[in-house]
Amino acid sequence: MIVTLGTSSLFLGIMQGILGSSEYPLTKALHNLGSTKLLTAVNAKSGLTSDLPVHFAFMVILIVLAWLLMNKTMLGRGIYAVGGDEVAAKRAGFNVFGTRMFIFCLSGALAGFIGVCRSSMLLTVSPNNMIGMEMDVIAACVLGGVSLIGGRGSIIGAVLGTALMTIVSNSLILLGVSTQWSRVFTGFIIIGGTAVSAIQEQRRKKKLFVAISAKPEV
Repeated sequence: MIVTLGTSSLFLGIMQGILGSSEYPLTKALHNLGSTKLLTAVNAKSGLTSDLPVHFAFMVILIVLAWLLMNKTMLGRGIYAVGGDEVAAKRAGFNVFGTRMFIFCLSGALAGFIGVCRSSMLLTVSPNNMIGMEMDVIAACVLGGVSLIGGRGSIIGAVLGTALMTIVSNSLILLGVSTQWSRVFTGFIIIGGTAVSAIQEQRRKKKLFVAISAKPEV
């Protein structure tokens, strides 16, 4: 995680400082994609409208595919195994290197796809748009029961954690609370989630040590 955040900061600096990236308009195809709506709701009294973009369908499809991958395939079991204990996963016959490479490649492909979707929704390409949102993603996963140590978590839990983070953020705005306080909430979640994961791992190791020590010598 530290390497990921570090390289993210490194590439961001290169993109802005050396390459001089800036906002620029979308192509016609992406602009049309961003303008496509699944449905539009209208408030009869106020006349306000709310659109459901076509990207919602993409999200549902990705969630379903990810759930099938993690719960119905041997590759998904391998991902959980490698995340929990690489040595044990290797002994169980899983290709640890291949599994890790698949995860990295899939994550990169999904990041690129989501970046295109985000840009089409905003109808412009902004290199600074999603800076800092990685912490919100981590907090949402922690709220959804994903272990920061690895090996535990679920797709549905991550979705529910994301929904909860969105509800809290919107509620703060409706209550007139500064959006800066949402960062405090996010920080508490990450720190608390890290602490809980660390405590659980220590307890697991302690139980394992006690179980091994209690075995009679042959």
